[in-house]
Amino acid sequence: MSVRRILIAAPVDFAGYPFGGTGATIEEFLTALPASRTHEFTLIGITKNRGELSGRHTRRIREKEFEFIPVAHVPVKSGMSRRVAYSLGLMRRRTELTRLDPDLAYAHTPEAAVALRYAVPNVPIVLHCHGTENPVRLSRFPAVRAGIFPLAYGRAIMAPAVARARAVVVTADTTGFDRFRQGWSMRLWSKFHRVPSMISTDVFYPQNKTSARARMGLPENGFVVVCVGRLERSKGVQEVLSAVAALIASGVQARLVVVGDGSYRGALERTARALEIEAAVSFLGYLPRSAVATTLNASDVFLTASWKEGFSVALLEALACGVPVVSADVGGVSEVVRHGVNGFIAQERGPGVLAGLLRAVHEREAEMRHECTLAADSYSAKLIAPRILDILDDASASRRN
Repeated sequence: MSVRRILIAAPVDFAGYPFGGTGATIEEFLTALPASRTHEFTLIGITKNRGELSGRHTRRIREKEFEFIPVAHVPVKSGMSRRVAYSLGLMRRRTELTRLDPDLAYAHTPEAAVALRYAVPNVPIVLHCHGTENPVRLSRFPAVRAGIFPLAYGRAIMAPAVARARAVVVTADTTGFDRFRQGWSMRLWSKFHRVPSMISTDVFYPQNKTSARARMGLPENGFVVVCVGRLERSKGVQEVLSAVAALIASGVQARLVVVGDGSYRGALERTARALEIEAAVSFLGYLPRSAVATTLNASDVFLTASWKEGFSVALLEALACGVPVVSADVGGVSEVVRHGVNGFIAQERGPGVLAGLLRAVHEREAEMRHECTLAADSYSAKLIAPRILDILDDASASRRN
């Protein structure tokens, strides 16, 4: 029986750094697949520990172990772009990667896809686009978000990555996917495959709220609002803070828990002080996924005011835990959230509007919880991961044959 060797290439350490949807998606994909003797996955990533840079290692993801090869050292406080450092590392380690004799490279950034064309030139590549927005517009480096940089990125990186990929997996809602695909020549359309975000319903499921609050050190009473995501300007956490301040001012005994980290954290902490809600806000930083599930279960409502989103994993995880959602109308929210049934969709991000919707959840939370879990069921990784594996198998079949 032949074994298909697949490189999973992403600028993450496959252990939670950096915090974000790409690493979560890969984790769900790998752990949802049943045990198989026909596929072998090798993780090609980055490391924040210089001592780990040489040689091969293993990464344990839940109950499974995978070979792990870090190709770049990117410290947590590094000022270098992780994507750039990673792509350069792929090319530096091309001899070692070629010796692995892979059947397919599964790239999770366009830069990685381009670099892999040089690192393993005879290996088919599948590109996974986590959203439809130009990645440069979401950069943590403000100087490159506007002007000529996004256009240059599209022409120099994105276009060749798509053109040379055997298939392109796009995590997006239906409308976003159609708009994204229409931006390319029709002769390329057959390459594009839409998949929604996926979640592990073995990790994210309803738990007892009282015990979850006790484990997180939260008071038993009070209305707990949770926000999960990277702390960057585009994620709208500034607006979340203003909304919670307005909610507290209206007389609701509320507390905000923020899970995640990023370059904007310091500014957000200063905003909380300026709004005089510092005592009611907890910035927890990065948490393991099991702790994220506990935090969600300790909460009454999930709030996001993100300005740019593909298909929010964190929002789906909240619903899977039975937590109603208040969200700005962005990305695939309208495909998942039924206004007034399992949450509310805000057409504006003003603090008064968001606070009003939070109060509506406060009044109806109990009756909404069952509808939340029903909405999340169809996004189980056990259903979606096999669909992605089929795409990878089709793309690698020609080389093996």
